[in-house]
Amino acid sequence: MSSSARLFHCLGCQRQVIICRQCDRGQNYCAQGCAQRARQASLRQAGRRYQQSFAGRVKHALRQRRYRQKQNQKKEIVTHHTSKQTQVISCSSHHHNHADNTVHHCHFCGALVTAWLRTDFLQGAPVRNKHYEHRLRRLE
Repeated sequence: MSSSARLFHCLGCQRQVIICRQCDRGQNYCAQGCAQRARQASLRQAGRRYQQSFAGRVKHALRQRRYRQKQNQKKEIVTHHTSKQTQVISCSSHHHNHADNTVHHCHFCGALVTAWLRTDFLQGAPVRNKHYEHRLRRLE
């Protein structure tokens, strides 16, 4: 049986993504590696900010000093390393048109989903705050 699904645009590649209710954890990126690339970019930005702070500059200077001392002690000089081949994965569409029926699949697990797609999150049960309710009772 098909389940409920959400339709969103990936923040990385801007493609439409369909995600079933079971896989949906509030993702904003597709399953093709956009989240990993965004995480790497975020870590690079954080590293840049840290390098510009006083503590970052001091630690970087110490690390460079140790590195230069270690390099002076090495006998073998290697200037370049070979680069690894990266595999490019394309975001392919996982829906097929069969006459008048459109069949959609979750881009994460491949499960069959309904033709009616949500564009927003499901509203769960309200979160109950015991401490807040206790204060309300005391005011009554």
